[in-house]
Amino acid sequence: MPTWRCTSLSNGVLGHGQRMDGSYTRWDTNYYKSGGSAVSVRLGYTRSGVTTYSSYFTISSGQTVNKTWTKLGDYMCYNTTGILNYSGGTYQTPAAHC
Repeated sequence: MPTWRCTSLSNGVLGHGQRMDGSYTRWDTNYYKSGGSAVSVRLGYTRSGVTTYSSYFTISSGQTVNKTWTKLGDYMCYNTTGILNYSGGTYQTPAAHC
């Protein structure tokens, strides 16, 4: 089962995955920006129809940004998707699950 999924974008790659860390489930969303000018973005993930976002930050070409969310318990079998949101739109990964 895919616990890490990626989506290729015109100026980079958006990735999302989930993992168990002891008694905690951790969701990671990252974005590598391969080209274009600097842009203000926020990362997020969606689980059970609810999207949780990071704050906005600026990323330049050649940089990678990562955000991790943590919840006590085993949530590995919930479908989750990674989200990239900025002024030009919103992108998401395919679903990661157990």
